[in-house]
Amino acid sequence: MTTASAAALSPAITAEQVGTLAAAEDVLTGRCMIQHGFNYWNSAYVVPPAASAFPYVLDDPAWAAKFGYNSGFAASVAHARSTDANARYVATLSPQRQSDYLVALNGGGPDDPGVSLALPDGSGGIGHGATGCSVTAETRLYGDFSTWFTASRLVNFYQPEIQRAVLADPQYRAGVTAWSTCMAGKGTPFASPAAAHAEFAADAKPNTDKPNTDKPNAAQQAAEVAVASAEVGCAASTGLAVIAHTVEARHISGLGSRGLWAFATERQLQTRALTMLPMVLG
Repeated sequence: MTTASAAALSPAITAEQVGTLAAAEDVLTGRCMIQHGFNYWNSAYVVPPAASAFPYVLDDPAWAAKFGYNSGFAASVAHARSTDANARYVATLSPQRQSDYLVALNGGGPDDPGVSLALPDGSGGIGHGATGCSVTAETRLYGDFSTWFTASRLVNFYQPEIQRAVLADPQYRAGVTAWSTCMAGKGTPFASPAAAHAEFAADAKPNTDKPNTDKPNAAQQAAEVAVASAEVGCAASTGLAVIAHTVEARHISGLGSRGLWAFATERQLQTRALTMLPMVLG
C-alpha cells in the first residue's frame, strides 16, 4: 500500500457519476453471469436521498431540479425490490442451482482464496471472495480487485467519522450561518442543510393523494425542487459548497496515511473508471 499525500486527494465524483458506475457494474456482472449459464437482468439503480448523496449541502443544480430532495427514495426501493427479476429467477432454481448462482455471483467456492481487511478500530474484519462475477465486474472497472476492495471498504468505515467531523467543524458551521441567512432571504428559512433535508424526508411528508405510497405528490415535488434549488444557489453564493469540500479534505488528511490513501485511491480509481467506460462496456 503506497502512501498518498493531501495534494493527491482529488474531488469526490458526483452523485450522478456514482449511479453511472453502479449501472456499469451491473451490466458487466450480468454479462459474466450469462457466460456462467444463468439468466440475469440489469437492475434499476435507486438514486439515494439528498441527505445521503449530499451530506454537507446540496450543490448540484441539475440533481436538485430533477429530484428535489428525493423524498420518493423509500418508494423507489420498495418498487425495485418488488420488481426484481433476478430475485424471482433465483427463487425458481433448485437448491443446488441457487448455491451455484451465488458462487458464480460472489465467489466463495472451496478454492476461492478470498480477500480480507482488518478494520482500523480493531473491531474485526471483513472479507469477500476473490472470484465471482461481482469481482470480475469490479476488476474490469477499477483494476486490481484487492486494491479496490481495501480502499472502498476503508472509505465506508471512515466516512461516518469524517461526516461528523465536518458537520461539527467551526469553519463549516460559520458557512452554514451565512447559508441560512441566504435561504431566509429567498423565503425558504432553514437553519441548516440537514434541517432542509429532514423537512422533505419521505416519512415527514406523506402523500395525501396516494396514502399507501411514499412518493411525493405534484405539489410536494414542486416544493422540494424549489427549496432544493434555493439550497444550491445559496451553497454557491455563500461559498458553503467550497467550504464543505475544503473542510472535508482537511479532516480526511487528518486520518493519517492509511485513511488518506483510501480516499485518494478510491477517487482515483473511480475517475479512471469513468474515463474508461466506453472501452469497458464496448
